[in-house]
Formats: sequence, structure tokens, C-alpha cells
Amino acid sequence: MPFNYEKEAAVTMSEEFHADLVPARAFRYALNNAIGSLQELDRIKKALFYGREYFCFKKDYLPGCEEFLSEFANPQQAINIIHGILGVATEAGEMLELLRDVINGNKQFDALNLREECGDNLWYLALLARELGETLNDFQRANIAKLRTRYPNKFNEFDANHRNLEAEEKALNGFLGEK
Repeated sequence: MPFNYEKEAAVTMSEEFHADLVPARAFRYALNNAIGSLQELDRIKKALFYGREYFCFKKDYLPGCEEFLSEFANPQQAINIIHGILGVATEAGEMLELLRDVINGNKQFDALNLREECGDNLWYLALLARELGETLNDFQRANIAKLRTRYPNKFNEFDANHRNLEAEEKALNGFLGEK
């Protein structure tokens, strides 16, 4: 039987929604803070990879970036990893904007926009997979192996709150990093 990530992921997904545990004001506050930070990251990403001007008050020009780049034999690989990580984060920010606008009643849910952002996220994930010598399928299989270790039968809150990180890492290593 072929591997079906969507079906496997559904087994390890919570069916609960504890809206009564999170005040609406706290949720909106966190959304707005995350969106603001991710919008700033998007401006940085566009300066780094699209050549757009980046304006800020203090210009110290990524003091830790050179150290990160020096960890790689191929500096372009490091640059592509930075691009992929920033891309995933900023696309997630665009998804959060969609959620915020719907929750605040400013817009109706736009499935086409969400599909577009999911596709953009896949593009950045494919970039990261390629730079790590993996495939998106490798990521999917490793993720399910980790989640099946955490939830052998199906999702439950006890296992979600009492993880065996050593066993999860072992499951991940069975798919990733040992090629």
C-alpha cells in the first residue's frame, strides 16, 4: 500500500479544541505580535534575496551571519538554508494574517489564498530538503515515524504532554541524517 502522508498525519492529530483555555484577547495579542515580527522578517528576506532596500535605525549588518556561513564548506548551501527558513517563517506569517483577518471579522475565509501560501511553503521546504540532501517525501516519512513513536495508536493528550524525546530522535534518525 503506498505511503499517504495526509492519512497518516490525521491519525496523529488532536481532535480536541480547548478554546475555553485561551482568552480571545491573548490569542489576538499573540497573533498580532507574531505577524508583526514575521512581517519584519519578510522585509529582511526581501532585502537579502531580492535586493530590496532595508531601512532600520541601527545598521550592524547581521553580525552573527558570518559565523553561521563559516560552518558550511559551501557558503551557498548556508545561504539557501537561511532563505528556506526565512521563507517558511514569512509564509507562515501570511497564513497568520489570513487567520487574524477572519477571526477579527475583517475578511471571509479565502481557501485559494491559503492554498497559495501552502504552495509557497512547500517551495521553501523543497529548497531546504534539497540543501540537506533529502526529499519532501523523506521529511514526511520521518515526521510520521516520529509521531507514531509519540502516538503508537492515535493522538492522545497524555502522550502529547509526556514525550519521549530520545525515542522520537531515534525514529527521526531512521529516516533522516543517515544517508
